[in-house]
Amino acid sequence: MLLKKIEIFKYRLPLKNPLHLGDYKLERREGALIALQTEDGFCGWGEAAPLPGFPGWSPNFLNHNIQKLIGGLTNMPLEKLRLSLESRKDFSPAIFFALHSAVLSLASRTAGVSPHQLLSPVAPSSLSLCALIDGSPEARIRGVAKAASQGYKTIKLKVGRDDLKTDIETIEHVLDKLSPLMKIRLDANQAWSLEETLQFCNAIPTEQIEFLEEPTWDSYQLPMIQEKTGIPCAVDETLQQLSHCLYKDESEGADPQIIKLRAMAEETKVWVWKPSLCYPPHLLGMKGSNPIVLSSAYESGVGTAAILYYAAAFSESRFAAGIDTYSRLAEDVLTDMLPIIDSPTISLRSIDSLRGSVKMNSLKPYPLCVT
Repeated sequence: MLLKKIEIFKYRLPLKNPLHLGDYKLERREGALIALQTEDGFCGWGEAAPLPGFPGWSPNFLNHNIQKLIGGLTNMPLEKLRLSLESRKDFSPAIFFALHSAVLSLASRTAGVSPHQLLSPVAPSSLSLCALIDGSPEARIRGVAKAASQGYKTIKLKVGRDDLKTDIETIEHVLDKLSPLMKIRLDANQAWSLEETLQFCNAIPTEQIEFLEEPTWDSYQLPMIQEKTGIPCAVDETLQQLSHCLYKDESEGADPQIIKLRAMAEETKVWVWKPSLCYPPHLLGMKGSNPIVLSSAYESGVGTAAILYYAAAFSESRFAAGIDTYSRLAEDVLTDMLPIIDSPTISLRSIDSLRGSVKMNSLKPYPLCVT
């Protein structure tokens, strides 16, 4: 089966509340959808939506990949394209994710199975989801109580945005009220020093902490933090940095910085993979069987559905999928929103029929022209 047509569309979706990312204030989520069509008329959708301020983003990120999209992919057999994506890093992570998920969608349609089953025949058909709680200390406490009442078993809390004493008191309050069966993920977004991280970890009960994500700006300290505190550390921004280095790398991965960064990341206990911002761990050259936790970055329903399929295949039922950023969108490119908002679990069958139902009137065609 040959790939006969590639179309690209841009979208702009309003957010329920402004999103602050470093120096950027976003009131809309902008990205692109890539539609791949075969000679038999099957169509697969993928989403490319890097975030402003993150490695690899630029206002013209599509232009940097457009020549390769047009010149190298049309009239290529679908299976050849699928196999080639398992090793190529000449596309940016966002474009790679769009192509990989679109090809996966096409291949699953022709095979008559759901995408997660094509990735892993033993993948579960339903997933647990993680609630994302942010805001003021009071808002986080209320948010945790609401999530617990809705049946969530895993909650992710942002820390590092208040003073250390306030964060410690907030987490202590949350853990004191929480069922012992629930797990907490803590994400400091590299806000703390080593001393602050150790002080925080030594001050809170740790039994229900599933992992601590990127607490310090110096990620090389993470293995030591794990050893001193007993709390598993997760890498997220570090994997994004490694992806960016590999995308720009001409040394075939032999650059000393890449080798050192990869070796450190392999020592952490959990790998958080955001497909819009990062290559999959195997493309990063990561070795080991560390748990992979799938996480979203404010994608539309097209990208979020793909992340859920990846979560079923790569996280299985061990870790809840972190796709709650989807709930921050006021609208979607799909005709119906995915049934995951305020829901602690999701049946993947419930999104199979929605992932290709794109509202074409919400998209703007992107001109495909070779210059």
